[in-house]
Amino acid sequence: TEHASKFLDKFGPEQEEYYQEDLNRLCAVKNKDQVKGNELAEIYSSNKFQVQLSRDASTQLKRYLHEQKSSPIIINIIKNHIVIDVCDGPGRTQAQVKSTLGGLLGEASRNENRTK
Repeated sequence: TEHASKFLDKFGPEQEEYYQEDLNRLCAVKNKDQVKGNELAEIYSSNKFQVQLSRDASTQLKRYLHEQKSSPIIINIIKNHIVIDVCDGPGRTQAQVKSTLGGLLGEASRNENRTK
């Protein structure tokens, strides 16, 4: 937990304003037993976090991970806890992202929005 606290102290303030409340709620979790009492921690531990990247950003991330020595650990974290949605086209503003959000569970995937 000490490493997590240092990581949060260093990078927490750099996160977007709309994540600050969630980060503060997650700071209360210091061990595995406390996840059960924290609704937000339960949601994050049972669902993958969805991240949207442009095709260029996705390519650069993959290239970076293959160049790093510690990448197997990071790749494992990404595979187990994050869904990367590669988007074509220009980046979106926060207002555009917010208008398509699905609450705490994130944005619906493209396949879920398709008609049959």
